[in-house]
Amino acid sequence: MDKNIIDKDAIARQYAKNIGYDSIRPAGIKDGWSYYHTFNKVNLGRKTGLSHIIKIDSNGQIAKVEVLKELMWAIQQEASQL
Repeated sequence: MDKNIIDKDAIARQYAKNIGYDSIRPAGIKDGWSYYHTFNKVNLGRKTGLSHIIKIDSNGQIAKVEVLKELMWAIQQEASQL
């Protein structure tokens, strides 16, 4: 196994934990970024405002998705995988 491979799922889980969420769900891949929905299982199915979506690049850099068009794309991708 290549030691240079970044575990984006683990990065997303740690980020979610650091900001007070307990779960992540992959929401798609676009332009080299992996998108993740971070949430609390207790709030699953409840309307709590806009989804907290993050994206992680191949270097492990994290960015919060704040542009509405990009946010809606990620939500649509996540929903299509359910």
